[in-house]
Amino acid sequence: RKMKARIDVCPQAGSDRIKNLMNDYIKYLSVVNEKFNSTKIPRIQINWNVIEGWEWRDEHCLDLLYEKFNNATDFDYAYRYVTNPCHQDSQHLNDLIELLCSVGRCPEVVFMDVDLTYITSYSLEVLHMNKQILKTLQIPFGISLVDQCAEIDNCIVEIVSSENPKVILNLDAKSKYPNLNRNQMQEFSLLNVLNFLINQSIVDDDTHIAITSWTTWPIEIGQDIVESKSGSMAHTANQIFEKILIPNSFAR
Repeated sequence: RKMKARIDVCPQAGSDRIKNLMNDYIKYLSVVNEKFNSTKIPRIQINWNVIEGWEWRDEHCLDLLYEKFNNATDFDYAYRYVTNPCHQDSQHLNDLIELLCSVGRCPEVVFMDVDLTYITSYSLEVLHMNKQILKTLQIPFGISLVDQCAEIDNCIVEIVSSENPKVILNLDAKSKYPNLNRNQMQEFSLLNVLNFLINQSIVDDDTHIAITSWTTWPIEIGQDIVESKSGSMAHTANQIFEKILIPNSFAR
């Protein structure tokens, strides 16, 4: 597992990938500063991954896990299902924001790119931690609202169980929603996910929302972009406001 954690397709990554990546941000900002001068630097936003891969790619986390589970079977289970996360990713987020702010370039907002379907409870735990970190640093918290069905046809993101909720992909959505086309399923998925995140106290009136799901099957081009077309991005954005954000007093 540690050998796999060391693999990086970038030959310049080095052994301390995270630190090097953070320094790349500073180098990039330096180039931007030279190009635009200090009065015209574009404001920056960051997209931050909330995925179990942080645990799987961190050698220190793997060492800590092995100290608790040195039996191969127990270790494999704890590894696969992230039973004892070390959450170095949240610390990395904190360090990156502090570094950017130290050079006068605090991000305008940090959006979370979230995998909710593998281990929902883990993702929620990380989201709560990251939300608190950004609040302490006085940086706006955001959610990239995406449909995890992605390229999968006949699919809707759904939430099962109310006590210990889990986000799943319904891969036979047509049997349950026979009247929905592919784009309408995307729209329904986003509404489901946003309602779920509100119910889990992740999204509130201070949360920024980015709708980023219409890259694969757009049904509107040019003059076809009309808010009344169900399943279109424009219609979905309106539905998000009218059905969720406005009723919850989250719209500004």
